[in-house]
Amino acid sequence: MRASELFEANVAPDPDFMDELSYGVDDALEEYQEYLDSHDDLDNINHLEDLLNSSVDEELRVDFTTNYNPTESDWWMSAEATTGLTDDGERVTDINVILNARNLIGSYGPKTFKKHLMRLMSHELVHKGQHSRIPDMDKMASGYTKAAGAKNHRDWERTYLRDPHELMAYGETLAQEIRDTENPDAVIRNPDAFMQELPTYARFRNIFPKDTPQIKALLKYTYRYLKA
Repeated sequence: MRASELFEANVAPDPDFMDELSYGVDDALEEYQEYLDSHDDLDNINHLEDLLNSSVDEELRVDFTTNYNPTESDWWMSAEATTGLTDDGERVTDINVILNARNLIGSYGPKTFKKHLMRLMSHELVHKGQHSRIPDMDKMASGYTKAAGAKNHRDWERTYLRDPHELMAYGETLAQEIRDTENPDAVIRNPDAFMQELPTYARFRNIFPKDTPQIKALLKYTYRYLKA
């Protein structure tokens, strides 16, 4: 399949994967709450990382790591999906989730954490689906890779967010945010009026003007996910 054919239809996150992940995350967060209850509610993100890695089925190929370095955002976590071949020639996708400890400590809450994590994983599963559609996807530069040489954070955002694979994946993320609003039909018709409720759209609009191809593509994918 040619890369251009990838974008003829949206890639849906695997619901079975999401269900299996949810079970493991619930177990980990339940154990973490027990830890917090016995340690004066003091966060230990390394322990949370260990619980997630031990509770999530290893066949999902999801790995959690902790970052203590300062970040340029207030995000609790970030993730990246990479694809390649095993020694047996099987194509697999690994997803690395980075827990930003400095942003989590003192702010962590189980419901919000799980919501952020599942939304992030849904985004990465779009990438996993993209990888499965194109045989040589592992040879293509990801949005992260393309942006690696950026001069500053704004240039990094511009290069990363304009990547076609990211436009589709963020369309799925934005669709979830719109579903959370009181009137999704009104929001998709005029997202600029609801930017405070749509962090993904606000992030794109901070970089791209309203009528640019990137915004049009983002909203096209978003509409398709909403109506799927």
